[in-house]
Amino acid sequence: MPASADTVLRLVRAIPLPERVTPRVLGVDDWALKKAQTYGTILVDLEARRVTDLLPDRTAQTLANWLEGRDTVEVIARDRSTEYALGATLGAPAAVQVVDRWRVT
Repeated sequence: MPASADTVLRLVRAIPLPERVTPRVLGVDDWALKKAQTYGTILVDLEARRVTDLLPDRTAQTLANWLEGRDTVEVIARDRSTEYALGATLGAPAAVQVVDRWRVT
């Protein structure tokens, strides 16, 4: 059945977005929008193996702001970045912080 591009876009936009659940085990790492210039933070649900969110920078305050009010986060797997350590401590003080296996040298 032929359909215009506008019809397809209207139908896709009408589909409700899936409900986001805050993960229990959260992976935190940096990602490059433009290598050596623009970096952000990627948050991954490690149990569902799904990207949860992308943050615009790699600061402790941005991570802490995202974590505040999300009490279901029990474990945070991160690299050895002091920014991520501080952000996890400020935003989810009850969560256990672990270094992911790719960061141990």
